[in-house]
Amino acid sequence: MYKTLLNCAKFSLSIALISIVTSCDRQDVAIGTREGETQSGKQSLPCQLANSIDKKSTDNSNVSGAIFVDASGSMGGYVNSNGSEYAGAINALDSIFDPKQTKYFSFDSTAKSISRDAFFESARQPSFYQGKDSKIDVALDSDQGRKSSLVVVVTDLEQDKGDVNRIVQKLATYVQKPNSAVGLIGIKSNFKGTVYNLNNSSFSYDKQRPFYMLAIGNEAEVSQLIGKIKTKFEKSAQTLIFRHQVPGDELAYLKVPGAKVEKLRGKLSQPQSLQQDIRIERGNQPIELFEIDKRAQEPLTGMTYELNFPTGEGATTPIIATNRVQITTAQSYDLKTKKMVENTTAAKALKFNLTQKDTTATANLTINPQDLPVGIYYMTADLPTSGITVPEGWKSWHQDINKSRNNDGSKTLGLVDFIDSLGSKVSEQQKTAGRLCFAIQRN
Repeated sequence: MYKTLLNCAKFSLSIALISIVTSCDRQDVAIGTREGETQSGKQSLPCQLANSIDKKSTDNSNVSGAIFVDASGSMGGYVNSNGSEYAGAINALDSIFDPKQTKYFSFDSTAKSISRDAFFESARQPSFYQGKDSKIDVALDSDQGRKSSLVVVVTDLEQDKGDVNRIVQKLATYVQKPNSAVGLIGIKSNFKGTVYNLNNSSFSYDKQRPFYMLAIGNEAEVSQLIGKIKTKFEKSAQTLIFRHQVPGDELAYLKVPGAKVEKLRGKLSQPQSLQQDIRIERGNQPIELFEIDKRAQEPLTGMTYELNFPTGEGATTPIIATNRVQITTAQSYDLKTKKMVENTTAAKALKFNLTQKDTTATANLTINPQDLPVGIYYMTADLPTSGITVPEGWKSWHQDINKSRNNDGSKTLGLVDFIDSLGSKVSEQQKTAGRLCFAIQRN
């Protein structure tokens, strides 16, 4: 059992409880499946969440795109230096998108349409960056921004609090749509020019400074774009993606089987399958199988599970779970109908004690056999999402807007605040951080 569980690549924080009933002469089989899947001739026990994202390959050259470049004066320093990664990123966008299906814009306080030739030639010249404002929301509000399947905004991302609130609210409306996402790409580039503070002061700066791309649109297209940019700027780039829902294969899955179960020998065992009136099989799902002896009356403790959340590296959204486990499905096997039917009282048999540290949650399970009459039970338990956490790599690029930057242009004012705000809005849509699955036979 242990070896089988440890060899599973991904395990879900769901709970499938199944206790088996009377006769050894069984006709029915129940097998673990993903949510939304069925097995012909077998009862399905959905454990692992279905993947919410269509990961089929997407060619960005075939999508309807809109590229907006921040033309404010704070951006000019990115093109004053030879070998600028910023100029390379402009070239990269040219190679990724099909110019026949892409619209090009500059923006400051308003968005202005420009030709492709003017866009890629002018955007590499300091004279292009003369705007006094940087209003990202005007790009998001534009007709082209709303109707394009993939929008890219190139900016230094330094906004005052009012601007950030408006931008976050608008970006969150994109993520609320199914199969939609907002990607954040940060790239460090050579910079030689003027850096502006929010209080209208400024200073000259001649070192590396980060700039950003916001990618907004269809989730598969955003993911593909992030992957291509990351490949071109691997050493100088960081990426993050905010999704409508954490995909099933990025949840916190069960990583280690219950520990110290051997101390319950004679009361609880972990067979490879469960069998009485019905046969329970794990299938290809991370379902824990328990068999409880009929003599067991006292609470059974010692089942400890470690759940590791995504760290935010690459294109994943790091998540924070709540400090409680919620049993979302409770069923029992009905001998008459030979089906799993709702049985909410069975949920009382399970008690969880959850602790968290950094990206790891530890769930301690206690089963009270007296709350489980002889029979088969199926339950799912989810760990709800409460927000996201900012990956460490991004924190090193952040400058507190309430502190002096001491002429340090290597950091971005309010970067972590922006990520936090957007993450909080997005997490309102993301319901599940993880899931556990168990099958229990009560003799």
